Amino acid sequence: MFKKRAYTKEDYLKFYQMPQIFYNNKSKYFELMKNGTARELYMLLKDRNELSVKNGWIDEEGYIYFYFKQEELAEMLRVSLPTLRK
Repeated sequence: MFKKRAYTKEDYLKFYQMPQIFYNNKSKYFELMKNGTARELYMLLKDRNELSVKNGWIDEEGYIYFYFKQEELAEMLRVSLPTLRK
């Protein structure tokens, strides 16, 4: 049986963004991003990077740090760990 769930305004405002250049067949990035998993990986890592900047996880040299377990990332992308590492 399905449970009813009321969506909040925040649920509708959450999304990932993808640069259009990844879909332009004249772009140097087109061949690199031909694989849908690579595009999804880019979006997830970019989102995590933005969260780190928002939280101020930047060292004195300007490097941004973020934490993402490989197992969590593989599950989100629906791939195995060896595929993720490859």
